[in-house]
Amino acid sequence: MKKIKYYLNFRTNSYIRYIPYFRSNKLLWKEKYGTPRVELSPKIHLEWLWFEFTLQKGSDCWWERWLWLHKFCNSDIEKAKNSWPWVGLNEIRNSWDNY
Repeated sequence: MKKIKYYLNFRTNSYIRYIPYFRSNKLLWKEKYGTPRVELSPKIHLEWLWFEFTLQKGSDCWWERWLWLHKFCNSDIEKAKNSWPWVGLNEIRNSWDNY
């Protein structure tokens, strides 16, 4: 399993927040058609003055594969690769990509 990546986003807002606004999300997911779907990835979000910082842990695709491996395949990576149901648009085989 590849090491998780962190994504840092920075932007300026069109409004000013004088009181800092902090929010953190945990992993929220659902099971739909027998596969995991990520609703929210873990992230930390901070707004202050006219700046906005967001630190996201992993992408949605990474978390869907993590859930498939650990929740649906009992941490057996070979079973997870062979039973991964998603297929890429231009591919015949599944799109596991050795994440």
